[in-house]
Amino acid sequence: MPPSTRCGARWSRVWSGSYQQWNIYSTAYQALFAGRHAGMTWANLEQRADNVVHVGYDNSTNSNPFSGDTPSSAVLPLLCLKQDGRPAPAGVPTSGFHSWAGGEVKATAPLPGSQLTSRAAADQKCAGAFGSGFRMAEFHDASGWGLWANGTLPTNTRFWTAINDQPANPWS
Repeated sequence: MPPSTRCGARWSRVWSGSYQQWNIYSTAYQALFAGRHAGMTWANLEQRADNVVHVGYDNSTNSNPFSGDTPSSAVLPLLCLKQDGRPAPAGVPTSGFHSWAGGEVKATAPLPGSQLTSRAAADQKCAGAFGSGFRMAEFHDASGWGLWANGTLPTNTRFWTAINDQPANPWS
């Protein structure tokens, strides 16, 4: 049977005895299923008056860095980071979990996680909103579980945050 087109991508099916095999090209898979996985989110843990913020895992059932914690249909800001090597302010840890990220964080306008179809797409949203050098913040940017950076972020909200070694992203 010849290949067909659905959602602008190609697919084909093959009959083999008593079962049917579907051969789906990666572009078809992305068109049909991208952005349907739960993504990991972080919270604003502390906002200091000196323009320093602590974001990360909030020690509750709200953050899941292993399989994601929020459906991709949720509409949340994207946590963006620009690491430029600036020194840590007084009182901020410089090593270990929840340490200084050496940069600035900002949050985009809220968007559905389903728009984050790849890490590159998420990074582009950050760069498009805030300029060159900004990208989606990642779990390990400051040794893991959280980070400190310059910036002012909304409180009482969650942020889409990437993780590079677990299937806990909306595009996973």
